[in-house]
Amino acid sequence: MSARITGDVDALAGIPWNEQNECLLMYASYRRMLPNRQSLDQGPALAVTFTLARSSLSNTGEPRIDESDIERSFEDVSKALTDQHQEHLVKLFFEYVYPYFPILSKTWFLAQGVDISTRIKSLPISLASALFATSLPFMLHDDHLSTTLIHSAPSRSLLYSVTWQAVQNELHAPTLSTLQACLLLLQRGPTNRNITATPFKASLLGWTVSLANCLGLNHDCSGWESLPLWERRVRTRLWWGIVSADTWISLETSTPPLVSAAESSVRPIGVAGTANEVLATPSESIHFYHLASLSILCQDIHATFFTVRAQASTARDLSQSLELARGLRSRLANWKQSYAEDCPLQAQQIRESKPSGDAALTLTYIVANVLIFRALVRTIYTNAAHSDETHQDAAKAIIAGALTCCRDAVEYLTTVVSSGSAWNAFWPSWSQSNFAIVSSFLVQMLHLTQRDSTSNSAELTDLVQRWRQAIRLGAGSGGWGQTLMSLALLKLNSSTLPKLL
Repeated sequence: MSARITGDVDALAGIPWNEQNECLLMYASYRRMLPNRQSLDQGPALAVTFTLARSSLSNTGEPRIDESDIERSFEDVSKALTDQHQEHLVKLFFEYVYPYFPILSKTWFLAQGVDISTRIKSLPISLASALFATSLPFMLHDDHLSTTLIHSAPSRSLLYSVTWQAVQNELHAPTLSTLQACLLLLQRGPTNRNITATPFKASLLGWTVSLANCLGLNHDCSGWESLPLWERRVRTRLWWGIVSADTWISLETSTPPLVSAAESSVRPIGVAGTANEVLATPSESIHFYHLASLSILCQDIHATFFTVRAQASTARDLSQSLELARGLRSRLANWKQSYAEDCPLQAQQIRESKPSGDAALTLTYIVANVLIFRALVRTIYTNAAHSDETHQDAAKAIIAGALTCCRDAVEYLTTVVSSGSAWNAFWPSWSQSNFAIVSSFLVQMLHLTQRDSTSNSAELTDLVQRWRQAIRLGAGSGGWGQTLMSLALLKLNSSTLPKLL
């Protein structure tokens, strides 16, 4: 299926449409989405038109894996899961993952009167295997699973492998389920805790963004009343899930973001109670609203300072960089205030040892702040030969702000590690690289202050030592802590030990 905008001058304007706004041809069909119940007698309307190929044709597309092999693989790896196990795993997803990454429809799965077992059986293999793999780490929070499945749980690695095999076959005729499976595959935790993501992750991200465009997710669907409300909600949240993944995975893999704001008409989601119910974030997923808005801001930071052209124009221009940073820092401060107002219990949840995934969102805020100061500190290095008073004052102001950023990061991690409960929550896959980015920034600031023999050198040395200690405690906690922290500790030790010894 693919989508494209068409108007009255388009080649499709002269073909016959039925009452369902469909046109059935021999080898394909077209379906158009007229906004807000507009019809042709009201005049030509700009519409999104979907092109749907016959399944008999798309099913022969190559390359593909034999479908029976995929089914056999899924049966082999999931045979330990009874229907009751599968139901409990899906419920765990909606309890521990959905509040932070709501890319599935809770209404479709769990509404009153819905047979959840029937829903699960109707899922394509790609989504079912990805859903089970994503939920398995939380089975200790379920009394039934922790007693009946703990010693015979299927391999998450094999489930993800089945997901990828099934996705490849579905690419010839993708659905929303294909996209959901890809996003869950992108949320898989690091497979090697001591290295960054391989190029596969960037490639999978590219496939995912391309699929979203093919399925028309980059178009505003709030007025497509021919689609049920739950589907329009899911399409909107899927798009913002893709924007978020694109933002942070691109940062993780050091590749340019793939989503273009100019190619999207999807409006920003809002908090629960937003007038447009399609755009309203579920009340239990307020975290996702703030993740999406922070992702937009981070993409603007990248466009301002870190594209090839932006680096060329700002890397040596201290005054321009300061001016550009001023607006971004103001927006970031507004985001922080809004987040604090909407999630006032976040810090309390950490202290009370509740498994809250909000700690991961706080980390992304810290990283966004780090990115701005990394761009500003860059101008200090490139203007090192300048010794005029204006430059020196600006450099001192930048270092002071960067030092505050470092203090916030260390205080944050100390709080998270002391509670220990955060490692039982959902952490997005890009969290590993986010911790490593903060480690690298601390090292950069330590080297800068030591090079210039500033009075901040002693404090930076202390902050680095405290950060290292907190990372060691986190890495030693096992589970997600070990997975997320090991790379940050490796980067820190390899960069600072020679300086500190």
